Amino acid sequence: MPATLLVVGLVFAVLVANSLRAPVRPGAVALVAFFPSWVVSELPVHFGVALIAVAGALVAGGALALVLALLALRAVRGEGMGGPA
Repeated sequence: MPATLLVVGLVFAVLVANSLRAPVRPGAVALVAFFPSWVVSELPVHFGVALIAVAGALVAGGALALVLALLALRAVRGEGMGGPA
């Protein structure tokens, strides 16, 4: 699950980067890149809700279980959260 959350985050980041600076040449690439960037730039609220829904579903499914377990282990061992003591 953590890898899925990472991949979903990267896909959404690529979509945002594509909407900020979409390729213009060659024509076939520009045509294919237009539609995802159009959705992201014209429907930002919908895009944000989709991101929150997907990430929330993955977290509810245990995507952060490993991270939380590692933080709990560090806390039990007295290492804190990595900041200065």
